[in-house]
Amino acid sequence: MQGYVVDNEALPLEGVVVRVIDGGGGSITNDKGQYKLRLQEGLNRISFSYIGYETKLVKEVVRQNRVVNITLKLSDEQLKAVRVSNKRRDLSYDIIQKVIDNRDKYRNQYSTQKRKVYVKSVEENTVIKNDKPKKNEEKDPFKNDSIPDLNLFEADFIQHKQIPNGIKEEKLAAKKLGSQGSLFLTTTTQTEFNFNKNLILVRQLGDNSYVSPISTTAILSYRYKMVGSRFENGGKIYTIKIIPRKAGNALFKGEIEVWDSLFAIKSVNLSVAKSALI
Repeated sequence: MQGYVVDNEALPLEGVVVRVIDGGGGSITNDKGQYKLRLQEGLNRISFSYIGYETKLVKEVVRQNRVVNITLKLSDEQLKAVRVSNKRRDLSYDIIQKVIDNRDKYRNQYSTQKRKVYVKSVEENTVIKNDKPKKNEEKDPFKNDSIPDLNLFEADFIQHKQIPNGIKEEKLAAKKLGSQGSLFLTTTTQTEFNFNKNLILVRQLGDNSYVSPISTTAILSYRYKMVGSRFENGGKIYTIKIIPRKAGNALFKGEIEVWDSLFAIKSVNLSVAKSALI
C-alpha cells in the first residue's frame, strides 16, 4: 500500500507518522508527502498523525498495488488550546502568524536567491593523550601541545541558490583546527535550511526532521518572545526569541529577525540541541 498525504490546500505533508495499528510497523512520509507500507493479509487499520492536524484512521484490505491518498485537516482544538494559554502573549505571536500566512507569497517569488551564511562546527577531541614516555625515550614537552582539544570548522559563505535545486557557494573566510573528517557540517552546498517548509531534514545532522519555527503549526512546538526592534534603511525589524515547548524534540532555539510590513524573515540565528543530533 502506498500513497500521498496532503493538507487542505493539497500541499504535501512531510513527517506524517503512518502506523499499522494491529500488525505493528509503519512509515513516515517524505518531503513529497509520499509513504509506503507492507501490510499483512486481511483487514488492516492504519492511522495517519501529524502535529497540529486531526489524526485519520482508515481500514484497508490488502490488495496489490493499492494506492490510498490521504488529506489531513488542521486540528482547531489543538490550536485553540494553545491560543487560550497564550491569551496574554506579547506581539511576537501575531508577527509570527503573519510570517506563516505570508510563506506562500514569498516561497516561489524569486528564481534566484543570495544568502550570507555563517557556519561553525565544533567537536571535542576524544584522543587520549599519553603523558608517559616509553622506556629510554625522553619526554617531549611540546608533543601534547600539538594535539588540539577541539576539532573546529568556522567559515563565512555567500550562498547562491537557483530554484529548485542548484546551490553554489563562495567561501569568504575560514578557520580550521584539528581533524575535519568527523565534523557534521563544513559546507553549505549539501544542506538546505528552508524555513518556509514545515519540516527541515539535514542528513549531516542526523535522521530527524526539524520543525520550522514558521511551520503551519509552529505555535504548538514553540514559544515566542519579543526581544526588541530597530530601524534599518528606513524599515523596522523585529527580533523574536524562539523557545522550544518541549526539551529533547527536534526543534530549534535562538532568535529570528522579521521585517515589519513585509512580514518576511530577514535573518535567523538558531541552534539545535545535542539530543536531537541522532
